[in-house]
Amino acid sequence: MKTAITDHNKASNFHHAQSAGFSLIEVLVTVVIVSIGLLGIAGLQMSSLKNNDSSFLRSKSTIFSNDMIDYLRANRQQAIAGNYNIDLSSFSALSTPSGTPTIAETDRYRWFKQIDDNLPNAKAAINCDANAVCAIRVEWDDSRAEGSSSTKHLILSAQL
Repeated sequence: MKTAITDHNKASNFHHAQSAGFSLIEVLVTVVIVSIGLLGIAGLQMSSLKNNDSSFLRSKSTIFSNDMIDYLRANRQQAIAGNYNIDLSSFSALSTPSGTPTIAETDRYRWFKQIDDNLPNAKAAINCDANAVCAIRVEWDDSRAEGSSSTKHLILSAQL
């Protein structure tokens, strides 16, 4: 009897030894699957960062446009007279006001400087008509989010 028990234990130990560990192939397959998952997560993170940057630039342009609307409302008569008006092509040529600048020149310069400092390759335009309707256009380069040359713009129109 003693021998039968010993033989049974040997067979059990042999079967247990075959299934006790992982094979190298199982480990490699697991590493590949986990690596693919981590690459997918990294890709989602990159996409999220790009979209977040694009959204941040759009928010800045909206805030800056609303700032200018406030400047225009504070100096309504000068805005209606067209003293704030400037087109996109003149944006890069804007210089520091010299002598005794008007409130409109100072407001416009500060606003353009703020846009130029905070938005990549930015341009802006202001157009107020005699009916006190003002349109503000802000353009900037959003290629970081888009991956290629991509100009975004925001147009805000308001009645003063």
